[in-house]
Amino acid sequence: MMLIAGLALAGDYVHREINVRQTEADLAREIPALRAELASRHRAQTELAALQAEAGRPAPVFGPWLRAVGQAPGAVTLTALRATREEFILAGGVTAVGALSEPAWREWLGRLASATWRIEPAALPAGAVRLTGRSR
Repeated sequence: MMLIAGLALAGDYVHREINVRQTEADLAREIPALRAELASRHRAQTELAALQAEAGRPAPVFGPWLRAVGQAPGAVTLTALRATREEFILAGGVTAVGALSEPAWREWLGRLASATWRIEPAALPAGAVRLTGRSR
């Protein structure tokens, strides 16, 4: 009877030892995968922090600027508009040679420029119109 009890205890001990060693081997195999996952999550967290910082930057206020775009001199026809946080580009043309006056052109450029936008210097166009503005 004692022999059976001793064998049962020894068998239980051997079983537990095998399980422990198998668990250690499983964990040793999982460590590289877990390290890679941790590195991936760290990169994602860094990217998220950068995106949140970018999103926290104030966006340009487009409403007043779009109203100014819509107040283009009558001699200017706009055909393209592209605007991002960093810049805008307006393209188009003058309806007739000499139809656009220097004061009307400068007044419109003044309305386009704001606390948000800096207009690239632009001479009075004779044909094609291309304006670029950059964020301040």
